[in-house]
Amino acid sequence: MKTNTWETKRQCRAPGCAISLLLAALLAAGCSGENKADKSQDAAKVASLRQKDIVQQCREDGVIMAACSVDIRSPCTEPLAELLVKEGDRVQKGQVLARFDTAALDRQLAVLAAKTEAARLRMETLQRERKTTFVLKARQLMLESRQAQDETRRNLEIQKELEKAGLATKMQLAKAEAQLQSAELHVELADQELKSLAQDGKSSEVAELQALFEETRKQMEEVGKLKDRCTVTAPFAGIVVMINNTVRSVNVPLADVGLRLAPYAPLMMIANVDTVRVVSSYFENDVALIATGQNAVVTASHVPGREFRGRVCQVGQLGKVHGETATLAIEVEVDNPGALLKPGLTAQVRIVVNAKQAAWSLPVEFIRYVNGETSVFVRNPAGGKRAVAVKTGISDGRDVEIVSGLAKDNVVILE
Repeated sequence: MKTNTWETKRQCRAPGCAISLLLAALLAAGCSGENKADKSQDAAKVASLRQKDIVQQCREDGVIMAACSVDIRSPCTEPLAELLVKEGDRVQKGQVLARFDTAALDRQLAVLAAKTEAARLRMETLQRERKTTFVLKARQLMLESRQAQDETRRNLEIQKELEKAGLATKMQLAKAEAQLQSAELHVELADQELKSLAQDGKSSEVAELQALFEETRKQMEEVGKLKDRCTVTAPFAGIVVMINNTVRSVNVPLADVGLRLAPYAPLMMIANVDTVRVVSSYFENDVALIATGQNAVVTASHVPGREFRGRVCQVGQLGKVHGETATLAIEVEVDNPGALLKPGLTAQVRIVVNAKQAAWSLPVEFIRYVNGETSVFVRNPAGGKRAVAVKTGISDGRDVEIVSGLAKDNVVILE
C-alpha cells in the first residue's frame, strides 16, 4: 500500500513523534562521535618508525642588551641650556646632543685673562727697566772698576820706582799692591754682575709675576676644558634610548628654567642597537651541549611574528646555584635590523645544538624511561605486547631519534 507523504508529515507533527525523532537523531550522532573518538584514540595509541628532520634546541628566556652603550653624564653644575635630541633619535658620532649654560664660566675666563695680561705687562715693564737701569748701572760700575784698576796699577809702578830710589818705604809699596788687588776684585765682581744680568735678567718681583702668570694660565686651561665639556656630543653612532626623567618632565624652554642636574648625574644613554646581545641562564645539563658559534633563533613578544637569527658569542665561566642544580650565563649575538629588539626587554632564545636529516624517530610519548633504561612496547603479531629496549639519539621535544632496537615494520603501542 502506498503511503501518503502529506499524511506521514502530518502524523510526525504530533508531540510524541517529534520527540522520538529527536532522540533517534541524538543517539545516532552520539554513536557516530563515539566511534570516531574511539578510532582516533586507537590511531593515537600506535606508531611506527618514520623518517624526519630533527633539530635539537636548548630553549630559555633572556634579557636583551645593547651591543654597546654609554651613560652621558652631566659634565658640570651649570644649568642645562638646550637639549637637542629626544628618545628614539638616531645620532652620529660627534653630533651635538645638549648644551649647558657657560655664562659663569665665560665671566671666570674673563677675570683670569685680565690677571694674566696684567702680570705679563708688569713683567715686560720690569724686564725693560732691568735692561735699561740695572744693566747700565752694572756697566758703569764695571767701567769705574777698570779705571780704578788702572790707577792702582800705575800707582804700584810708581811706588816700586820710588822704593828703588829710597824715596818710598816698603810699607807704602805693600799698600799700593793691596790697592791693586782690591781694584782687580771689584772688576771681577762687576764682570760677574754683567754676566748674571745677561743670562737671567730676573729680579725677585719678576719671578713672582712669572709664577702668577703660569698659575692663571693653568686655571684658564682648566676652565676652558670645562667650558668645552658643556657642549655634549655623541661618542659614537647609535640611538638615544634614555633621557633623564627630570629633563623629560620640563615642558618649557630649558633656558627659561635654569634646570641644574647633580654633578655627574645621568643625562641620557646612547646605545648601538644595530646588534644586540641576549643573555640567558641555562641549566648545566643544557650547558654541556652549548658552544660558541652555534646558531640560535630569537623571538620576542614585543616583536610578534618575527624571528631573528644569531649565534652564541660567549659562554659564561661562573655558574650560579639554582636549587639543586646550577645555571650559567650564555650570550647570543643577534643582528637587529630596524632596532626592533629593545634593550631591557625579554626575549626567547633557541640554540641549535644538534640536527639530523631523515632520522628514524618516534613521538616522545611512546618512549619509556625506567631505571635508567629506555624502551618501548611493541605489538606482537599473534596479539599482546612486549617491551623492547631501544637506543635513542637527539630530540626536538616532539620526536626522538631511534638509533637501534626497532625494525621499520614494528608497531609501537602507547602505554
